[in-house]
Amino acid sequence: MNRTLRLSIPGILLVLLGGFLPSAAHAGPSAQSGNPVLSQIRNNPCNGGGEVSAGGGRTAYLCNGWRGVQGLIDVPVKSWATSPEYPLVGVPFKIGVGVDPNYLRTEFPSSDITFPNQIRFFGYRTEIRLLPFVPNPSVFEVNYNGIISLEWGESISYRSENSISDRFGVELVVPSFYSDPDVTGVPSSHSDSYYYKSTDDGNTKDSIIFPGHSSSSSYHAKNPTNYKGEPAFSLEVISFYEVKARASWDSYQEWVSVKVGERTECRPGPSSTGTFDCANLISTFPFYEPGHYVTVPIYDYQWGAAHDAGSTDWDPVDVIDTNIVAWPDGSIHDHIPILIYQAQPILQKP
Repeated sequence: MNRTLRLSIPGILLVLLGGFLPSAAHAGPSAQSGNPVLSQIRNNPCNGGGEVSAGGGRTAYLCNGWRGVQGLIDVPVKSWATSPEYPLVGVPFKIGVGVDPNYLRTEFPSSDITFPNQIRFFGYRTEIRLLPFVPNPSVFEVNYNGIISLEWGESISYRSENSISDRFGVELVVPSFYSDPDVTGVPSSHSDSYYYKSTDDGNTKDSIIFPGHSSSSSYHAKNPTNYKGEPAFSLEVISFYEVKARASWDSYQEWVSVKVGERTECRPGPSSTGTFDCANLISTFPFYEPGHYVTVPIYDYQWGAAHDAGSTDWDPVDVIDTNIVAWPDGSIHDHIPILIYQAQPILQKP
C-alpha cells in the first residue's frame, strides 16, 4: 500500500535543495555515419574544378576540394619516335606515340580541416586520377585513347593496327613509352601509376605503334611544319582522358552527443516500488507534490572517437582531351613533325 509523505514547508525546501544538482542539457542523438558533410564529400569529392595552365603551353586539371584542400594533376604530354629514325619514300616505317614521363606531376597536399560542430579530418587530401578514354568512334581497331589527324594529303597512308612489324614482316623497333612513370607529389602509400594508369579493366592504352608509308618526301607536304631545319609532314594526335577524383584522410572525428555525467532529480508520483522520497514545489495548495528520486544522464557535444584512415570512391568528374606534344628540344607544340627522305638526295627539292 502506498504511503503518503507528510512534510512541513521547511522540510519540503530541504528535500528540494537536496534533490536538485547542477546539470547540462541533453544534446540530441549522435551523428554517426550519417554525417551530412561526409555524405556531401562522398558525392562530390572534387567540388568543382577544370583545366588550368601548367605553364609552357601545358595544362593541368585542378579540383577545388573542400576547405581549400585542392588537388592538381598534369595532363599528359605526348612524345613520338619513328623507326627507322629517317624514313624513306616508298619504304614502310613505324610511328610510335606515347606519354612523355618527363611532364607528369601531381600535387595532393595534405591538411587538417574542420567543419565546425559537424566533422573534422586529419591528413585530408583531394586526389585525381587520369584514365585513358577511347573516343567513339575511334579510328583505330585497338583500345587506344587517341585520334590521329592526318594533314599530309594523299602522299601518306597508314594502317590502324597495333603491330611491331612492317608490311613485309620486318620488325621495327620503337621505344617503350608508358609503363610506370616517376611522378612527384604522390603519397608514399601509392605507386605513381595509381594516378596515371590504364582504364579500370586494364585494356585501354595510352600509347600506340602503327605502320606508315609515303609516296613522296616531306618536302612535298601541302602544309609543311619546320623540323630540324627541314619541312616535315604535320601529324596531330588528340588524346582523351577520363578524370576521376576522390577524397582521402588519415582519420576523422564526428561532432557527437555523448554522456558526460549524471544528475539526480525529483519526479512526481511514486517510484516503481510505490514509495515517495522527495517533493516538488507547485503553485497551488499544498504547494508541493510528493515524488521520487531518479538518476538521469547528462549529455553534451564533443568530438567523438577517431575513425581510421579511409577514402571515398573514385568519382567521375570530366572527360578532357589534349593534343600537346613535346619535341626533343623541350619545346611544346600541338603536332608531331614527320620527316620523309628520298633515297636519292640529289633528287630532293632544294
